[in-house]
Amino acid sequence: MSLKISLVLVIMLAYISIGVTCYFTQQNESTYNLDEPPFFYNVDPDALSRIIVELDSQKQSWYYNSDFEKWFFEKPPNIPASMFRWGGITQLLGGPKTQRVIKSEIDNLSKYGLDNPSMIITLELTDKSKIRLILGSLTPDKNSHYSMIDGYPQLVLVDSSWGNIFERLVYDPPYPDWYYKMDPYEAKEILFFENNDVVLGYGFNKKENFWN
Repeated sequence: MSLKISLVLVIMLAYISIGVTCYFTQQNESTYNLDEPPFFYNVDPDALSRIIVELDSQKQSWYYNSDFEKWFFEKPPNIPASMFRWGGITQLLGGPKTQRVIKSEIDNLSKYGLDNPSMIITLELTDKSKIRLILGSLTPDKNSHYSMIDGYPQLVLVDSSWGNIFERLVYDPPYPDWYYKMDPYEAKEILFFENNDVVLGYGFNKKENFWN
């Protein structure tokens, strides 16, 4: 074999080697990206104005009170959510990651328990738009919920631990500690303190049945 032919073969083998290396690099990068689960949805937590969680026959709802910069229960009225229990809830609602997309279009809602959901979470945003999250049956291994967003056809899996957090908000509402230590219907005065100074107070007028 001549030197010229040998050089041509060496060059060809070098190009083939580079091509194979690039191919496997791209394949590995592609696989890595697919391993990163997509977001079920993505919302700025600061854009949330109202949250409704429906579970079986029970329901709880909260709204953001911009005057106090806190989340309050709608029922019973004027009760703020416990700072200890509520911390991180809006971040969780900002967008859970899906474990994976099962179907690009759901063929049968009842097959996944989505015709009779185990939980519905409605998010109302400051721009008056709404997002309605529907959680259906658990997967056979109990690790995930079959889920969808109302108005969208995709069937996705969401970790069951995410749903458990909002289930507890309904069954064990995050009332502040003082709510459990007193009968709110017997209260006659409510004072708000900041650095040991009273910054706001409400008094109950029994005659007019009104707080002012």
